[in-house]
Amino acid sequence: WLLLGDRQGPLAWFGLDDRLRDDAPALLAACKARGWRTLLLSGDSSPMVAEVAAQLGIDHAIGGLRPDDKLERLKALQAEGRKVLMLGDGVNDVPVLAAADISIAMGSATDLAKTCADAVLLSNRLSALVQALELARRTRRNILENLLWATLYNGLMLPFAALGWVTPVWAAVGMSVSSLIVVLNALRLTRVPVSAGLPAMDAAQPARSTPCPPSMS
Repeated sequence: WLLLGDRQGPLAWFGLDDRLRDDAPALLAACKARGWRTLLLSGDSSPMVAEVAAQLGIDHAIGGLRPDDKLERLKALQAEGRKVLMLGDGVNDVPVLAAADISIAMGSATDLAKTCADAVLLSNRLSALVQALELARRTRRNILENLLWATLYNGLMLPFAALGWVTPVWAAVGMSVSSLIVVLNALRLTRVPVSAGLPAMDAAQPARSTPCPPSMS
């Protein structure tokens, strides 16, 4: 709340409030669907921290934290054997972004936060992160499928080739077909649905490789 006044006295009160991002609930829902624990670390000491956490269904929220306090919380989670994905945008998030297992900065984040993050959301929309998580899951599954196919093919063909039952011509044809199957299977990733009108492969980019200041990392 802000009070406007002059020498005669108060004139008006102004109430300022932050509006939640429209795509924030979808991001939290995607995290919970994967069984992830969600944690809100904020430097704000107002009751809004708990209110925002309640609106979004965040598991735990802590306010009034300094940058080193956030870093201490992160290290405590890592000491428990947890892998931490950090999403932030401010200078006070820099130490945690630098120390997290995976860190993502918003497109509107400060330059230092972008530099210390592993990736930057160019679109500045949380829906892009939901899409990136789904694409990463599908990519991992696709890689495992290709490795399984290559292992099975080579395991079956090598004995026949060693016995001389497979001529070089048929071996070349077989390897070409095997490679083609792997490529076609990988191309299925391009069919990932585009969310919120974002390009399927242009939602995020790796952060710049400039190292973070030593005092921050």
